Amino acid sequence: MNMRPVFAIVGLVVLLFIVYTMGRANSQTPEYWNEMHRQSYADELVREIQYVMDSRTKLCFAYLEHRRADIPVPVFATVPCEVVPTQLLVVVK
Repeated sequence: MNMRPVFAIVGLVVLLFIVYTMGRANSQTPEYWNEMHRQSYADELVREIQYVMDSRTKLCFAYLEHRRADIPVPVFATVPCEVVPTQLLVVVK
């Protein structure tokens, strides 16, 4: 019995499986890496936030120096003072 056609079919099936698997992996990779990058970027931004309380007005602010094209851009937002942990809050006099 000639085994050559059997090996050819098995080889073709294996090759198609590998191509299919690699194609699926490559199609999912950009989304996975994009999600990982976004998460890493968000983690970094949150770690850089500084919380400040103005002692005159008793208002609290979240401050972040965002870099855009290597130019520092200050970003301020008011936040409820009661939600900021005291160890993260700097009171400005």
